[in-house]
Amino acid sequence: MQLFPFKSTNDYVRTKNWKLIHETIWNEAGRIGEDTYELYNLKDDPDELHNLVSEQSALTKELKEVLKNWKEAAASFTGENLSSPKTLSPEIIEQAKEHGYW
Repeated sequence: MQLFPFKSTNDYVRTKNWKLIHETIWNEAGRIGEDTYELYNLKDDPDELHNLVSEQSALTKELKEVLKNWKEAAASFTGENLSSPKTLSPEIIEQAKEHGYW
């Protein structure tokens, strides 16, 4: 018995109030079988229950473009142009602590 008969990849882009999720389901031939998007207003719908892709088509289009550009940039990343790690300033560390990171 196969519990997961398909493979999928998910990625998303998020702003303060919006989250666009992209899911690609691959068929057995390794080609895209289904390509879907979900858009949620995180301020009004923090549980992500109401997909607003059809109601917010302009925002969906804009966030799709942001996600596409990010994926292209990430795919071409080699790491060769990285600089040496830098020490964080005390101000940045304090802000991170205020947000629960330390």
